[in-house]
Amino acid sequence: MRRFILLNFLLLFVWTANSQIVINPDSLSVSAAPDTVQFIAPFEVTNNYTSTVSFWWKLHKDDSFPEEWKFQICDANTCYFEGVDQCPGGNPNVMPSGVTNNNFSIKIKPKGVSGSSLAYFTIYADADCTTEVVTLPVFFDVGTSGTPEITVGKELTLYPNPTVDKFMLNNPKGISYLEIYNIAGKKMKTFDVSFGNEYPVDELRNGLYLVRILDKKGKVVKVVRLSKK
Repeated sequence: MRRFILLNFLLLFVWTANSQIVINPDSLSVSAAPDTVQFIAPFEVTNNYTSTVSFWWKLHKDDSFPEEWKFQICDANTCYFEGVDQCPGGNPNVMPSGVTNNNFSIKIKPKGVSGSSLAYFTIYADADCTTEVVTLPVFFDVGTSGTPEITVGKELTLYPNPTVDKFMLNNPKGISYLEIYNIAGKKMKTFDVSFGNEYPVDELRNGLYLVRILDKKGKVVKVVRLSKK
């Protein structure tokens, strides 16, 4: 029995360490008008592991997520009732090797309430949602005007990432500034953007941060995970 538990632990470690579950895109920025009935942030999950895997998920919302907003999560199995923010332990997502599932989405009903919020859709290797595999940052912006829009800034990347003391933006054309948040949703730094700029983060503690990249109109173009070593 002890040998069986150890084997399962090792298999779980190898799967998690190699990040074989991939979310595409790696970040989303979604904007809509307050009177939008519902807007959807779709994404897909791929199992690049060599065998079938089971995983669970949880939606982490920051303190700025308005109580009036209603949300609904759809995964490989079903679309859950509004307000369900965690995959039931007895209903894991089971995906064969090499399969991509595009049924995943986060649906938001703003109910006429403006606001902005950063949420994290995290996939876990265990039903207790303690062993993180991969996280999708999603920035929601419900303004006073405009039409629903989903932005995926695939061409924008930060480098080096992970970093020790500073990073740069590979393609800053049209970008105005950057905002760095910790995992609790607290803004840590803001930088004006220009070609060739370096953005120092040496005074930040080691860990995971989220970088919001905004254009000249103040619109979030992309949210990128930054690892500080």
